[in-house]
Amino acid sequence: VKLLEQVGVDKVIKLCRKFGLTARLVPNLPLALGASDLTLLEHTSAFTTFPNDGVHISLRTITRVTNYDGRVIDDFPPDVSDVIPAPIARLEVSMLREVFMTGTATRAKALAEKHPMAGKTGTTNDFADAAFVGFTPSFTVGVWVGFDDHRSLGAKEEGARAALPIWMEFMEEFLKDQPVEDFPYSPRLTKPEQVDRILASAGADRLLAQGADNAAPASATPTQGAPAGAPAS
Repeated sequence: VKLLEQVGVDKVIKLCRKFGLTARLVPNLPLALGASDLTLLEHTSAFTTFPNDGVHISLRTITRVTNYDGRVIDDFPPDVSDVIPAPIARLEVSMLREVFMTGTATRAKALAEKHPMAGKTGTTNDFADAAFVGFTPSFTVGVWVGFDDHRSLGAKEEGARAALPIWMEFMEEFLKDQPVEDFPYSPRLTKPEQVDRILASAGADRLLAQGADNAAPASATPTQGAPAGAPAS
């Protein structure tokens, strides 16, 4: 809350829009505590920005329309935009990797040791919502558990307890047929000097410069390439 006050609520909301969040964000300090509601799809889409080196690719449910012989009738290219500098995104990935090792998602530590991944649990007031959004270098998956009328899920029904097990079950099955990928510029943080190396890791090359055709959009199921949002509820 103090950091939000120092940076400025309007500036933070403006940055959130770059992450693809279109929901109404309450313009006051409780925003830092999760006072605004987001859809799982937008939440998951926003997280793809971190493994995408700070670039956000807009959501698409339809990528193109073709006829019976494969000729393209219509194409729907995504909006691709720079959101945060690549070094900041890489550092964020390193920080979120620790959630599996020493944070709220240690339940999935064995899976994260086999397939490098990062993520974050989420729990709202009165245990009304439980969520987990996590990603590998190529896939981003989100899980939300809750009621539409904001009833409590019950005492202790936090993201790590209610949402994470669902996420784990899906990822364990899904990753069976996927190659093991690592985050080349986002190591696990074990030494303070790693922060400086991560922040100095980005050169002139950016995912945005490679063009939107090389990145997979967020969708209802994981797709290979750049991280794609895969909501599950």
